[in-house]
Order: sequence, then C-alpha cells, then structure tokens
Amino acid sequence: MPSSPVEMTAMTFNMRFSTAPDGVNAWPNRRDGLLELVREHDPDVLGVQEALFDQIDDLRAWLPQHDVLGVGRDDGVRKGEHSAILYRRALLGLREGGTRWISPKPKVPGSLAFDARITRVFTWGEFFHASGRLLLLANAHLDHESAQARRLGGEMMRDLVKERSLPAIVMGDFNCAADEPPVVALTEGGLMHEALPPGGPVGTFHGFDDTQTNGPMIDHILHTRDWRAEWAKVDRRRVGGRMTSDHFPVVARLSLREV
Repeated sequence: MPSSPVEMTAMTFNMRFSTAPDGVNAWPNRRDGLLELVREHDPDVLGVQEALFDQIDDLRAWLPQHDVLGVGRDDGVRKGEHSAILYRRALLGLREGGTRWISPKPKVPGSLAFDARITRVFTWGEFFHASGRLLLLANAHLDHESAQARRLGGEMMRDLVKERSLPAIVMGDFNCAADEPPVVALTEGGLMHEALPPGGPVGTFHGFDDTQTNGPMIDHILHTRDWRAEWAKVDRRRVGGRMTSDHFPVVARLSLREV
C-alpha cells in the first residue's frame, strides 16, 4: 500500500537576540510583528537562530501546536542563544535528537572550535512523520568569524546526514554563501540547494535596512534528494511598518518523493 504524501513547509529565521541594544528595533518593538510573520507562514518546521529563552517562550505561546527541540548553547539548558527546531506535533513525533556543539567535543556545552570566540551549535532530530516515514531535521548557526569553525559545522551536519541515511532537511544561518566550504561540504555530501528563490537579489542579512538585498544569501534550506522544492522565497516584508529582525527569513515548501 503506498504511503501518504509528505509535504512540509520549512522556515529558517535568525530572530536577533532579545537583549541586543538595537534602539527602535529592540525586541519589544518588533516582537509582535515577528511572531505574526511566523504565524502567517505557519511552518511545519521552524529553525530559529539567536533565540534567547524568553524568545523561545514567546514562540511557544504563539505556536501552541508546535513542540521545541534545542537548548541554550552556553550551559546545555537555558543559558545563551538557542538554535532550536520547532515542529508541528500533530505531524512529527521526536524519535531522538538533541544539540551538538560545533567543536572537537560536540557533547560538551560551551566548547569551542579552533579560533572561534563564540560557542556555536546545531540542533538535530530524527522524527516519525504522520505518514509513517522517518525524517531527519537539523538547524544551525555557524560562526561569523572563524572559517575553520564554519567548515567544521558543515562537515558535522554532513556526517550526521550520511550516518542516519534518512530524508533530511538542513537549515540555518550559515554566515556564508552557497559556494563557500560549509555549504559545499553539504552539497558534496549529497544535499541539494534548490530551495532558492528564483531570480532577483538573494541577500538575507540586512541589519534592519530592507534596502540591503544585494549581499549573499547566508540563511539556507538544504535537503537530500528525497525531497523536491515546490517553491522557496525570502520574505522581505515589514510588519506594522517595522523590520522583524536583522535577517530576512527563508521559507520553502518541500514534498517527499515516493519510495
């Protein structure tokens, strides 16, 4: 008997941490707009970066149909930024997963890689889909300074995908373009980067200036060949006249090929 079709909307969004001294763009001023934007897209899977625990709590309240996977990068519990995965519980059930530190000691909270000055992590989970299929999801925030640490993050996620050998979606703020080593490690490892908006500028970091669209796409959604991207876009809208973060979110609709 053929399995039920599997379609999912995936979204990656660097939220900008809530304690940043951003003046008129401080979290209290953009909170409701960001949450409204996320709720409008209604993603089945949402990967967030830079989210502090108060922001995770806000997401829980606004997306009560989703569960959260991920911990604070500083202590492995609540402290520090989260690269969390929010997933629709009616669609996905967690089989196993957790957070790995991008370092030679991936199970040690707060550990660093090479010349990185900031702790970096990715969150991963193996999920039962309502159709009966097993899926792998990963969400990362790679280092903004250390090329070695960024590359290690890409290689660690590539190795995870190879190890699990499941239909996979890998997303996050990689702090690099698609032709740089972290993303190349993933694509050479069998992932595809077709979840790209067609034509036009692709820049995703804007620093609260939405005219800045000509930079590189540093926020990515990749997937194994089991998936097909039906559409993808960078959402550049203001909500209530205000930018919702210093990054544009990326959203893609993916369908799983039948086995």
